Amino acid sequence: MKLLLLFNKKAVSILVGYVLLILLTVSLAGLIYGFLQYRARLPEKLSCPEDVSVYVVNYSCEDGIITFWIKNSGLWNITGVNYKFYSGISPCIMNETIISLEPGLETMIQSNIGNCQINKLNKLEILPYIILKEIGTGPAKKDKKIFCSNAKISIDVDCL
Repeated sequence: MKLLLLFNKKAVSILVGYVLLILLTVSLAGLIYGFLQYRARLPEKLSCPEDVSVYVVNYSCEDGIITFWIKNSGLWNITGVNYKFYSGISPCIMNETIISLEPGLETMIQSNIGNCQINKLNKLEILPYIILKEIGTGPAKKDKKIFCSNAKISIDVDCL
């Protein structure tokens, strides 16, 4: 009888079949999970640090040129600013200036008013931004410009 049990491997082969089926199912589930995690990954949302801050130190309007001085009162280097001068409720001058403004320093920005009437300008809006350099090489490498909407300032101006 012992001899018959040694050669009766039918029960062992069924058990091995079930173990292989379970292993195959678990590994396919792991592969599908990994693939779905990779495909469903949302792009990283870049945001401006909360410690970015600028303010207008002074401004002047002379001979069709508006000059204003801004100071970086935050903790981060500012790479540039977008600024708009408003005449009434519509923007009259929109421009971008690339600067490298370290914390605690100030800089002067000049703008030609173009076809705007200098005596009708009533508001200046400044939106600073920073540029994050992407690490890596190759043609896909791009620097990311991040606008700091939490640091946007708006002041009333009077150019009479």
